[in-house]
Amino acid sequence: MTLLRKHRLGFYYYINSSVSETESLELSCNTTDISKTSPGNTKPKRIIFLDRDGVINIDSEEFIKNWSEFIFCEGSLEAIRLLTISNFVPVVISNQSGINRGILTLEHLAEITVNMINEIEKAGGIIGAVCYCPHEPEENCLCRKPQTKMFEFAVNSINAGVENTYFLGDREGDVKAALNFGVTPILIDDSLDTHEIKSLDTKIPGFICNSLLTAVKKIILTS
Repeated sequence: MTLLRKHRLGFYYYINSSVSETESLELSCNTTDISKTSPGNTKPKRIIFLDRDGVINIDSEEFIKNWSEFIFCEGSLEAIRLLTISNFVPVVISNQSGINRGILTLEHLAEITVNMINEIEKAGGIIGAVCYCPHEPEENCLCRKPQTKMFEFAVNSINAGVENTYFLGDREGDVKAALNFGVTPILIDDSLDTHEIKSLDTKIPGFICNSLLTAVKKIILTS
């Protein structure tokens, strides 16, 4: 399990060295710098947060336990490619309580992550970071969504800003996490029609659509 490292708060993470803010990955989770830019770019790079299961890959109520069970959602590879060439840095933030439930091993989680990143890169995309919370809800940790410590860690680890950005997830907890961290939530609901886009709520910014690709196309058009 060489890809994933363990943070002192108990979550597991991968940081892409090409977008790392510093060589030290055990960074503070207490501050957020939203003014970061990449040298040579006229447009600042911006982090965009993505849930994994149900957004990048097809979810399963029995957990994704190995690479053979990991199936990319239709259009998700293209969506991440579009984000990458549009100067976004995709960061995956995912609850994976299957670890502490004894359903999923760290070795298999690392294998899934390596293969996911490789396939994304083959398609022309990049993943800036991945953070996994292994805790069950009753453990009351600080990292499980809708808590925000994994978001804070990723922001402090990557040379990119988070102003006017988004978190795309497929559960109400993802919406709460986005609001808790101060970014715009986008809810993915594959029961909607392909090009249907609905308001999330009259009092909440963001929208609902059927796929990551549909969401990304709207984000890019409005950015």
